[in-house]
Amino acid sequence: MALARGALAGMAESVYLRNGVTSEQSATLLYDCELTEFGAMARVRSFGVPGFPDEYYGRAPRDNQSRLYTLNLEVRLSNGKTKEFTFDITPQLQKQPRGGIITVTGVRVEDNENLSDSGFDVTVDDWGEHEDIDLPIGGQQ
Repeated sequence: MALARGALAGMAESVYLRNGVTSEQSATLLYDCELTEFGAMARVRSFGVPGFPDEYYGRAPRDNQSRLYTLNLEVRLSNGKTKEFTFDITPQLQKQPRGGIITVTGVRVEDNENLSDSGFDVTVDDWGEHEDIDLPIGGQQ
């Protein structure tokens, strides 16, 4: 991998500082990844899930069961091609609505997908007869 970035969809758009309640509106958070020896890692700051905590602080938000949270990962390979992965992370966020560690598996790049291809295919036949052209050097005619 040469580059990794992604998006986290369904997160709270804002938080009310007076009581810590997150808004009902959701947003998509964009992030860049750090490439490590074990894969791609990102630290994404968010307010958590929308509508938390509600009047029953400590419980999951009222409509948490109907929301879908997705993590998108876009990987640029060393040959310039891009590969995209999308994961449903709803179960992880239902367990940790204020945030935590989200892990995904199944990011796999096969060797044949990462083969180098210059994209430059040249043929040099059918150019006609060879012709010498004298170029003047140093102002000579």
